[in-house]
Amino acid sequence: MSNLRGCCKTLLRAGVVCICLACTACSTLSLEAAQTLAATGGDAAVKIKAAAFASGDEYAGAMDAEALYHGMTGTTASPAYTELKVKYAKVHVELAKRQDVVKALADFYVAFGNLASYDASGQTQDALKNLGTAVDGYRKDVLNLGPVSPGTVDLIVHIGGLFASEVQKAMVKDASASVRPKLVAFHDALADKLVRTQFTGFKELLAADRAAAVVLLWQHNVLDASPLVADLAAEGGLIPTKDAGRVVLHDEQLKAGLQAVITRRMDRKLDAIGQGYDASVRIVADLIEEHRKLEDGGPLDIARIRALVAELTAIVNLINKR
Repeated sequence: MSNLRGCCKTLLRAGVVCICLACTACSTLSLEAAQTLAATGGDAAVKIKAAAFASGDEYAGAMDAEALYHGMTGTTASPAYTELKVKYAKVHVELAKRQDVVKALADFYVAFGNLASYDASGQTQDALKNLGTAVDGYRKDVLNLGPVSPGTVDLIVHIGGLFASEVQKAMVKDASASVRPKLVAFHDALADKLVRTQFTGFKELLAADRAAAVVLLWQHNVLDASPLVADLAAEGGLIPTKDAGRVVLHDEQLKAGLQAVITRRMDRKLDAIGQGYDASVRIVADLIEEHRKLEDGGPLDIARIRALVAELTAIVNLINKR
């Protein structure tokens, strides 16, 4: 019996040593940095969704534009129009499913921020499971690849005997290390050239449809040019006259000039779609790097991600500008 007690004491001492080593390993991790990374990552996820994925409003606007064109040409009952609507709907539904991954990423960062603020290990574990499922589904849909990390869903460890702050740091470090491979998988799928073409191509198609509707209405003299004239006049500190819209409609030369401005602005929106997608890919790459730095206890370069998010916000605002 005494030998058994001796063995138990030896094992207990060994466990204490291991726990102390774990404390030392995690003590350099900054919970404040983790909270900042969580807030920035969550904001980035929201902006990536807006930049890389076609929204319901974008799709609906394009369908309205197609209805306008086919209604004006008397072809709403044509098989071609019916087939077009079916194809658009199918692509929209398929691409919309892939938004689950950014929603799951945003949810993870909420849980990750809570974990860095207080013990929210259960919430974080659930968020990691959901993100892992979403990323695996995304990779399967767009690249036909297998899961990233099978059998690693229960990755939040519960370490007994440590001080509360060190327990928290250990769980934050584990959560960060667990999400990193999922971010890598998401990044690699997002950066794939074919996937980029699918997403940007569909958004550009929807944008082109809406732009064509604007030009069509403009050509039929049912749009008021006053806001556009006001935009141009503001550069010189001027405002349009009260009847500017009417004057434009009766001046073919001026009308043609403003149509060129309209076309140019629509082209800028089309160009911004690719820029927004590429910025999204860079943000995910930077999040991966910042998670690695966090786990190593080094300083984070959150300013760079914030700058990219600000750039992405400006692009999204340009695309959605009315």
